[in-house]
Amino acid sequence: MKSIEKWLKSEGYKVSKIRLTGERDGLKVDTDYFGLYPGKEQFDALDKIRAHVSRFYPGRVVESRGHYTAIFIY
Repeated sequence: MKSIEKWLKSEGYKVSKIRLTGERDGLKVDTDYFGLYPGKEQFDALDKIRAHVSRFYPGRVVESRGHYTAIFIY
């Protein structure tokens, strides 16, 4: 998780550590947006993070939470 967190921060994402109920420790990546619907930036961030994590860290889960306002990795 530390290497994922380091990569995310180097890419300019705001990252915090979390613990999901009944799950292992994870990371929360903020992808907040203004307006009624998420923009292209939020979907691009999700795609980029999902591709990186699945390529270099198989077995980790990347999912959007809260109407695409955050990405959870665990």
